[in-house]
Amino acid sequence: MDDIAETLTWPFRDQRWLPKALVQGLILLVPVLGVVALLGWMLESIQNVREGRNELARPSFYVSRGWPLLAVEVAYVLVIFVVAKVLTASGGSHHNLFLLGQLWSVVASVGLIFLFPALVLAVSREGFAAGLDFWEVVNLGRMNPQASFGAAMICVLAAALGLLGLAACLVGVVFTEAYAAAVMVAAVSWLDRQLGPAPRNRHLSSPRFGD
Repeated sequence: MDDIAETLTWPFRDQRWLPKALVQGLILLVPVLGVVALLGWMLESIQNVREGRNELARPSFYVSRGWPLLAVEVAYVLVIFVVAKVLTASGGSHHNLFLLGQLWSVVASVGLIFLFPALVLAVSREGFAAGLDFWEVVNLGRMNPQASFGAAMICVLAAALGLLGLAACLVGVVFTEAYAAAVMVAAVSWLDRQLGPAPRNRHLSSPRFGD
């Protein structure tokens, strides 16, 4: 993928993308485990692209593969929420703190959206520890700000497309969410290609791919 616009059609390169997306979408209906499985499916698909195979991973319950990414995402969201809650709760006696809490919530949320592709890429490359290393994720996103921004915008668009399924009596979400995840795979893989090979560092707990 040389052009970021190709990320929206990348899933179609896999001749079996439709049944794969539908089955993984059905797995998504399983409470909690379905979300973990979808994230694991994304990481497995990113590995496929990194190894030169432009195809989605086979649908399955990728629980062991997906839980690190879910845990990292939850950790970042909790930090944003807790800090915002503390600041706004203190705003009863300090109006400036209340405003600061509101500002923090907006800025931190936008920042997380920008860093999302880099966050997924960090976990994909080196696992849970790399995802929790905030400054490593930031540095990864700053290596090529334009590419990071482009990948983030594609992920936002994919998330919006994923919600379109809710309009079809909730049934369509089975397909649209899986398609959205596949587009995010393409966006993160495109960013991975723009940044080049992962540098070796202290996070050695997870295997590297493409070295």
